[in-house]
Amino acid sequence: MRARGLGLVGDHGRVFGPLDLDIDRGGITVLRGHPGNGRTCLLLTLAGRMAPTEGRLEVLGHTGSREIFTRSAIAGFSGIDELDPAVTVRTVVAEQRAWMSPWWRPRGRTGPAQLEELLGPVYGDLRLPGLRTYIGDLTELDRLLLRIALARYEGTPILVVDDIEQVRVPAERARALQRLAEIADADQSTVILSSVDSLPAGSPEHHMVTVPATKEGLA
Repeated sequence: MRARGLGLVGDHGRVFGPLDLDIDRGGITVLRGHPGNGRTCLLLTLAGRMAPTEGRLEVLGHTGSREIFTRSAIAGFSGIDELDPAVTVRTVVAEQRAWMSPWWRPRGRTGPAQLEELLGPVYGDLRLPGLRTYIGDLTELDRLLLRIALARYEGTPILVVDDIEQVRVPAERARALQRLAEIADADQSTVILSSVDSLPAGSPEHHMVTVPATKEGLA
């Protein structure tokens, strides 16, 4: 991933940039910065969900937002992929299966095998949540991992995760990060996430990039 002079200016002024950014394929890259400095919009731009107003972005050899969109998945974004706390894990898994399956293919009932198929690659050796568990009763770690599993269903080569600190317990956050590192290592995918602070003790190896609140570029 390569960005040069990338920026976004909205109706109320500059959101981020202009900045230069290079992210190697594979592993975890953390975009660190204070809330309100455009980190979320930058992540959405890198994932092809928002179009920059200036500069150039190239992702896996592609520069068009549509091509970038189809090669990336997003998770953890407030107001975008949030899950209804009043529904069960079974419901969201069944809805994802219905969304991704051809209309003519019988889907059958969503049971433990289907739960393992969808969540297993993300959870690894962590215990899967119960099918009857309500989303609102899940731990913060489980909620984030579930959102990541739903986002990665098609196996896109880039995963973009906003606000890793929504998992507030540092030890649990480190577990989430370890799983992300293992996912990236298993399929050579690239994980890009945002954080306000440094990552907690026990976090895997990562590349930290500071997102400035000014037009200085990235440090």
